[in-house]
Amino acid sequence: MTAHDTPASPVGSSSPSLGKLPNPIQIPDLSRPPRDLDELVQLCRWLRWYYVFGKDGKPTKKPTGKWGNLIYWMSYAQATARIPLHGGIGFILSHDCDIGVVDLDDCLDNSVASPWAVPIVEAALDAELYVEWTVSGKGIRIIGRTEKPMEFGPDGRMEGYTRIRKEIGRPKAGYECYARSPSRLEGATSSWGGRYLTLSGRGYGKPRAPIDPIFDLIEQLYPATTPIQAVTKKLRMTRPPSAALRMTRPPSAAFAPSADHDWRVVPSRKPKTVDPEVMGRIVGPLSDHDARDRSAGFHGVVYQLFLTNFSIREIVALMQQHPNGVATRFIQENRLARMTELSFGKLRAQFEQQRARAACLLDWHRR
Repeated sequence: MTAHDTPASPVGSSSPSLGKLPNPIQIPDLSRPPRDLDELVQLCRWLRWYYVFGKDGKPTKKPTGKWGNLIYWMSYAQATARIPLHGGIGFILSHDCDIGVVDLDDCLDNSVASPWAVPIVEAALDAELYVEWTVSGKGIRIIGRTEKPMEFGPDGRMEGYTRIRKEIGRPKAGYECYARSPSRLEGATSSWGGRYLTLSGRGYGKPRAPIDPIFDLIEQLYPATTPIQAVTKKLRMTRPPSAALRMTRPPSAAFAPSADHDWRVVPSRKPKTVDPEVMGRIVGPLSDHDARDRSAGFHGVVYQLFLTNFSIREIVALMQQHPNGVATRFIQENRLARMTELSFGKLRAQFEQQRARAACLLDWHRR
């Protein structure tokens, strides 16, 4: 499992002082994945990665391109068209992705699972989750569908569902659980990828089977007690989405509240402007068209803000200030955050379908 801040730059496939880069242990032909991965292959959330020597002299994984932004995400065919030397492919997670992952690190000894990992792996196999060997050959990865809610840190920022524990039996052994991973890049919107996972293809199961029971089992068997986990505990202040979303600042200084308001300001984020026509629909009063079909009008406004790189938090924070506009109904019913997430999900699905069609045409032209 790798986050955005992958260090180092390539030093070549070998170095007299550092040795040789490892070759990932994966299926021989990644362009022909196992059928069990078909549900992930259809998504446009792929990238390429390769091993490099890090600043500490140890091999580390480095993604190719600006993978954090969704416009650089690839289809599976694009990602496997040219695999880098000493590299492979990865699947991108983000806050609006319902795929959850469990990494069991350093849990294999001569292809036999360590005793601490056996109950987790057996439970995953019984649940028919997708289980595979990692590219290092020393760990096991479990993939499935999650319904875990977004978690928020003490400052109100999205943190996703993150559980990490190390030193279970030996120094490098432990687990990592991830879901709803938001981006850590400065100025990123909610559509950006927050984490990616490497895939070896050496596994089987259903990547859309429910994984939440495995998350709960792991926390029950191995609760967060190590120093590494003590840091992540501080980020686990789970709040209802509606309350947490109110703690973000308005997207534009033009619509900012008074100075004594308890908004959490992020100085490095640039203000975003809203089209006057869209802002008029947000502020109200409702036009005849929006009054006749409020759901369609609300979705249209979210779509315009989506194109301007507004996040879900920013949209909700902006609309909550104007209870007489296009979001009146959902504010009164306390469903604004939920409806914004649903609208975002539809837009996201449409975007991925368009990218997948474009990728198919591009692959056809290259033949």
